[in-house]
Amino acid sequence: MSQTVVIAGIGVSKDKLDIHVLPSNQTLVVNRDHRGLASLVRRLRKADVEQVALEASGVYERIVIEALGPVVDLLRYADLQELGTIHDANAV
Repeated sequence: MSQTVVIAGIGVSKDKLDIHVLPSNQTLVVNRDHRGLASLVRRLRKADVEQVALEASGVYERIVIEALGPVVDLLRYADLQELGTIHDANAV
């Protein structure tokens, strides 16, 4: 019997986080501040998210990683490429 893993993809920008949860296909946006991060952690727990694929954008993701660290396993974009989940359109 196969068990479905719930995963969230998070796009990180200076002011906000864009989140997409699979397989439920839920989407949400929160501010990238302490209040928004607290809301994000609550929502990910409620959705039983086990892994997060985080789009690193330089320094902006650091506060997100700190907030999510104990909650889920973090997957970075490079990890997903290695797993073959994401294919680089520029690759030959």
